[in-house]
Amino acid sequence: MALLILTVSVSGGDTTGWWDPADVCLVAYGDAERSVDRRMWLAAGAIASLATGITGGPAVVVLAYLNNARVPLTKWKELESKSPEYRMVYSRCYEDKIREIRVKSSAVGCAVGSLLFPLVYLIGISPFLIVY
Repeated sequence: MALLILTVSVSGGDTTGWWDPADVCLVAYGDAERSVDRRMWLAAGAIASLATGITGGPAVVVLAYLNNARVPLTKWKELESKSPEYRMVYSRCYEDKIREIRVKSSAVGCAVGSLLFPLVYLIGISPFLIVY
């Protein structure tokens, strides 16, 4: 049984010459970190959990995963000078990182909202309990 190892070097139309997919992913991860609004997804998870109890928060987490996470058009303009392979790797890494950030942020918000739900509920009805 022979072991065949293939190495692929990609330079294509990339104006920077040779590139490493890991380096491309690091660039994409940095761009994704700067472009996603963590607070919005955290608030969405918390508000959904507070408003509906434990059912709304997980729905927001699923929505965060399924939501379209595409590279912005302005970034595509910058990537036009790169090879198709470079753009493909960048796009995949960018979309994966955006999705990861959205899911983590909304899950934290969901957890916070779920923990605060009983407290908010008790505070909201406590005047009625004291009167009766």
